[in-house]
Amino acid sequence: YVGAFSFAEVKSGYTAYFLGVRSICPNVTMDVKYTGSWSNQALEKEYNVNSASRNLGDTKNALKNNMKTAYNDILTLEAERLSCEKALEDAKNTYEMVKLNYELGNVTELTVKQTELLVLSAEMNLLQNAFNHDLKVFGLYNPSMLSASTQQ
Repeated sequence: YVGAFSFAEVKSGYTAYFLGVRSICPNVTMDVKYTGSWSNQALEKEYNVNSASRNLGDTKNALKNNMKTAYNDILTLEAERLSCEKALEDAKNTYEMVKLNYELGNVTELTVKQTELLVLSAEMNLLQNAFNHDLKVFGLYNPSMLSASTQQ
C-alpha cells in the first residue's frame, strides 16, 4: 500500500482494506510505504511497480509449490488406490466365506450384515479415492484452480 503520510486517516483506510482481504486469505501480508507528499506520482509508481513485482514472484512461487503438492498428492492417491482395491477384494472374499458359514449355521445374520457393511465401506473408500484423484488431476491440468488460498 502506498500512502502519502502516516496519518490516522491514511492508516484507517489501508487497515480496513487489509482486514477485509485477510478475512478471505488469512496468510496475506501487506507492505506499506509513505511518499511524504500528497502528489508524488513518480514515487508512487515506483512503489507500485516494486510491489507488483514482489506479488508476481510470490504468486508464481505459490503456484509452482501448489502444482508440486498436487502432483505428489496424485502419486499418493494412486498408491492408495491399490490398497483400496485390495481391501475391497478381501472384504468381498470375507463376505462370501461368512455367507457360506451362515448357510451352514456357523454364524448369525448379524455377522453377515456386519460383513456386508465392510464391503460397502471398502467400496466407499475406493470411490472417495477415485474422486480425490480426479479432483487433483483436474486441478493440475487447470492451474488457475490451484490458487495460493487453496493450499491445505
